[in-house]
Amino acid sequence: MIRSICFLVQDNSNLGDDLLLVSTVDLCVNILNTEEYKRNPAVLLYLPSQRLKKLVAEVFSILQPGCMCRFMVTDSNTDVDLLIHCGGTLFTYHYRLKTKIRGLFFKSPVKIPTYKKFIQVSLGVDPKVSWPSALHDRLGLTNVTVFRDPESLQNAFSFSSFALKGFTLPDIVFSFPIEKLVNNIERVENRSNGSKLVCVPRYWPFRSTKKRNSHVGAPSISKVFVAFSQDDEQLLGGEDFKLVYRGDYSSMVGVLSEISTCHTMITDRYHGAIVASLLGLEVIASNLDHKLGYLSSETSLRHEFPDGSSYFKFNSDEISRIRGVTTSKYTLILKSVFNSYQI
Repeated sequence: MIRSICFLVQDNSNLGDDLLLVSTVDLCVNILNTEEYKRNPAVLLYLPSQRLKKLVAEVFSILQPGCMCRFMVTDSNTDVDLLIHCGGTLFTYHYRLKTKIRGLFFKSPVKIPTYKKFIQVSLGVDPKVSWPSALHDRLGLTNVTVFRDPESLQNAFSFSSFALKGFTLPDIVFSFPIEKLVNNIERVENRSNGSKLVCVPRYWPFRSTKKRNSHVGAPSISKVFVAFSQDDEQLLGGEDFKLVYRGDYSSMVGVLSEISTCHTMITDRYHGAIVASLLGLEVIASNLDHKLGYLSSETSLRHEFPDGSSYFKFNSDEISRIRGVTTSKYTLILKSVFNSYQI
């Protein structure tokens, strides 16, 4: 019988990472609140920090007002029944600055609780993986891993000698009921008659050739700049950001609400494209990030701007299908993990 679930996520006040966490917690709580699992009403949900505990508790006061679970801050000395790593990309040569990520997967002072079962969701594995032996060791301790694209699954298996139970599914954020946090979402055709564009750029420190930001080549219409992290605000420089996500509930709702008033998003950010899709915007995603290339493979057409820059233009008809598939299949996978533990 389950008593505790611990969630791992990058705790860097990035909207995409925080959405990965709340999406995973939401699916788990939805399952635990069904009749099948109500014999376990006192499950403890361990989170990595006080910030995330406060954020998730406030989100769930809206999403799950009758939630029977208790949110606690992770104690690395605690034994937990189930450890869930909520997404992220492992790990290219140009992610070496991301020490917070490395701490979860490689030898470092960062400790994680002792667990009985381990599942990873929405995992991406870059083909140029650094320290493959350490990644091999970590994946070898995983009961189930869900990869967000077929190439990541292939990359993981390419250097793995153990038997890995892996699935390929779209990002778990597609399952998140984002509309419940945003009041009065306007119909797309009523959003400023297509004249309001939101730009969600991303700072790219990882390569010798600096990547261009997503607003380059955008049509000359009204633009609103939104940052998904304070790092983007500080490091991009010169951008007049209307809103910056600061890692708390009020700024999450503020950013999502502002995006929902726009007609189109142009973005370098993987989760920017997902958020815009869920809120019904037209999405034009930069082709500079391989993750957006993966995401676009079944949902977009290549679009050329007059200056010759190339973007992926998402097909909105596919988004509702992806959302349904993601929600149902992740639910089945999580339930199978719960049931295998006789939760």
